[in-house]
Amino acid sequence: MNRVKTTSLLLLCSLCSALRAADTSGGALTIAEVLRRAEQASPELNAVAARESQAREGLRILESLYYPSVEFQVIQSYGYAGSNGALGASGLISSPFRVGPGAELVSKLSLVDHSRTYGVRAARDELRALEEQTRIVRYRLDQAMLEIFFEAVKSRGEADAWQEITAEIDQVAKEVDRLVRTGQHSPVERYLVQDQMDEAAMAGETTQLKCRIALKRLAIFTGLDEKTLACPSPATLSEKDLAVIHGMGDSPLVARAAAEVQAAHAGVSQRSAERYPRVVALASVGDVSQSPLVEKKDYSGGFGVILPLFEGGQISAGIHQAEARAAEKENDLLTARLTLDDQNARYDEVMTSCQIKLHYLEDEKRAAVQALNLARERYLSFLGPLIEVREALRNLARIETQQSDVKADFLLAAGSKALLNGAAVRR
Repeated sequence: MNRVKTTSLLLLCSLCSALRAADTSGGALTIAEVLRRAEQASPELNAVAARESQAREGLRILESLYYPSVEFQVIQSYGYAGSNGALGASGLISSPFRVGPGAELVSKLSLVDHSRTYGVRAARDELRALEEQTRIVRYRLDQAMLEIFFEAVKSRGEADAWQEITAEIDQVAKEVDRLVRTGQHSPVERYLVQDQMDEAAMAGETTQLKCRIALKRLAIFTGLDEKTLACPSPATLSEKDLAVIHGMGDSPLVARAAAEVQAAHAGVSQRSAERYPRVVALASVGDVSQSPLVEKKDYSGGFGVILPLFEGGQISAGIHQAEARAAEKENDLLTARLTLDDQNARYDEVMTSCQIKLHYLEDEKRAAVQALNLARERYLSFLGPLIEVREALRNLARIETQQSDVKADFLLAAGSKALLNGAAVRR
């Protein structure tokens, strides 16, 4: 029986010290702290932000095509006049009648280019899709952090429950020891209590290990010191702790798919616009040393219309390809909406089920406490066997651990549903 008492005291001490550490080591972790620190430390979020920045600059490049370009060009050629086209010169100094050196300012501008217009629209929609992709990465990160956080919360709740049960078993062990020593009960009962004490010790150590692993994972993703982390008890948490997740709006999964649909349709228009005529303008001013065959001028300018007539089916194939991509993205949008509805239904089921379970578990706990008290009274009055006390203890342990698990599952489902439907972490 000394071994039973020793085991009981060791377990109580270890559990109590762990729980005291959770309450005094700088305060227990909060949902807000975990989510904010994880977002700040996430390299994946930084990477997607960089991709978003690339797309934004790419849009600026396309928008720059609406403005005229201005270049300063200088040329000197030798030999046959007019052989300077391969040098890339344009405007005044590109004239085949120019002889000798020349210099100019030249400006080019596309006045009408429907392909450019739809290309900019497609780039804007693609940028919006990338912005939604950033929201998706943030959503998945926050969701993963919530799951790990509530794994730690469940373990802490189980540890709390086993602490209470171990205290109850310790009291029963003392009663059994007294009755065995006076010869009123069989020595076998000592071993039965010892077995239950070992079972409680194993469960207590297992829950502590699970909690430490969950806290270690949180430390990895948040950059916090694992040694300073402490997990809150389910009893201290409520839906108010989820207030950091706010601002319900469009689901990032659906919003990204919708933006990709718009970008794909803009791509179809962009490809189709390649068949339309383009109007361009060119103007230059400068000086050339000689122009022996025509009157020498210090400026040149003009307008041009470019209309593609035959390209070997390239434009048609590009249009069909863009149309197929648009059809793909439309079906992706339908899939995203179906997935959203399905996941919302699943979260609603979990939340409703948890609420029902919590209601009945509260009644079960009251009955279990009464059963334990009655079983102990019957045992001490020599009216009932020790097995009744052991089963009552097991039943109470089951209910208390289940209560903490169900409450954590409810809060996890509530937070996950909010994130899924567009909520974000309050800054």
